[in-house]
Amino acid sequence: MAEIPDLSKLKDAQPEAPEQPKPLPRTAFLVVVDADGNIQVSTADIGLDVQQVGTTDDVYTSCALIMKDIQVQQTAGLVQQGLLQMGSLMQKQQQDQQLRQHLNLK
Repeated sequence: MAEIPDLSKLKDAQPEAPEQPKPLPRTAFLVVVDADGNIQVSTADIGLDVQQVGTTDDVYTSCALIMKDIQVQQTAGLVQQGLLQMGSLMQKQQQDQQLRQHLNLK
């Protein structure tokens, strides 16, 4: 009868796929808000490996996208808050109804 091969050794025999290098970020820029609330933006080389140095268009586009993300998060928070309030009201109504039934009120 043929011997059954040990499959655990087969796993070790297979070469691992080479790790894919992470792609470089397209661009980067630095935004600094000082103690007085003044904002400074630097698109100069800030010491990160990127595909290209940031431009004012990159800053403008990124800020617009960040604002949209903030709006989405705020809207989701308001919806969640509204749902929690609605759930609380429904629970109060149910408790009131149970109390009326217990007291035989209509």
